[in-house]
Amino acid sequence: PHRLRYLLSKLGVKMPVIEAALAELFDAEVQEELAWQLVDRKLARQNLDEKAVRRLSGLLQRKGFDYEVVNRVSYALLKRTGQDVEDPY
Repeated sequence: PHRLRYLLSKLGVKMPVIEAALAELFDAEVQEELAWQLVDRKLARQNLDEKAVRRLSGLLQRKGFDYEVVNRVSYALLKRTGQDVEDPY
């Protein structure tokens, strides 16, 4: 959504139109589902450890997922590795 917002604004689309369109397409639940799909595809090829979680977190950020979604997925992945983390959600 961040990347789309930027590209659409560069093309001259008004911000209220962009926000309305993105709100329909990319609510938090949809973003989190897409993030998990991407993470699951990547994890099929690598082991899950703390280093992999950092890489996956960076990947999600580069792909433009919201900060909250990246954090939620990262915390869940860290719990899977056995890390003692406190879930803020």
